[in-house]
Amino acid sequence: MPKYQDLYHDLAAKIRKGVYKEDTWLPSEPMLMEEYQAGKDTVRKALALLQQEGYIQKEHGKGSLVLHVENQPQLQDLAAYPYLPEAEGCESKVHSVRLIQPTGEIARSLGYTARHKVWKVQKTRFINGEPAVLETDYIDPTIIPDLDVESARIPAWQQVQDQLGLDVGYSRKEITLRPATGREASQLRLKPGQLVAVVRSWTSLEDARQLEYTVAKHHPEKFRYTDFLRKNRKA
Repeated sequence: MPKYQDLYHDLAAKIRKGVYKEDTWLPSEPMLMEEYQAGKDTVRKALALLQQEGYIQKEHGKGSLVLHVENQPQLQDLAAYPYLPEAEGCESKVHSVRLIQPTGEIARSLGYTARHKVWKVQKTRFINGEPAVLETDYIDPTIIPDLDVESARIPAWQQVQDQLGLDVGYSRKEITLRPATGREASQLRLKPGQLVAVVRSWTSLEDARQLEYTVAKHHPEKFRYTDFLRKNRKA
């Protein structure tokens, strides 16, 4: 993992845990360079990522102001595990990885025909030992040709960035609620009739190739979606 991402994860963890509190300032860039033995470019990339993800607001001539971030596992923590070891209580278990020929909804969601095979990865994500998410990922094997149970623990977007040098361009999400099936209720330890939050996401590379289609079924009491918007300043 690039050093600026290590620095980002460490600072993000400290913000979530309250080491750096809301409405206070992060150490200056020179102080961070000294503390982490990192170059100016590394520190600035880490701070830019913190701002992008809503942890800080950079103010010219003042520094980096810490914004409000609640100290508990979030959707992002689960999606990025195991690259967020500081997100206490988050675990991921991959059950199976296999090549399939997509049909129906899966083929339509990927824009594929039955002649194209895709990786199907099934996993469960846990918070403090309790099942929180049942996730199925469908990944383009022409982009990630080699995949097994161990490597599938690493998110596809992280693999293409760190190992293949490709950039993710954009992701689209759709969130719906519906009653859990009997199997889902058993796996998520739900009561009969409880709802699950179903998050479908489509992730594409910068060159518009679709990398992944994901269907994640969330325990209703462990699901929360937090959005962060920033208005672009006019040039």
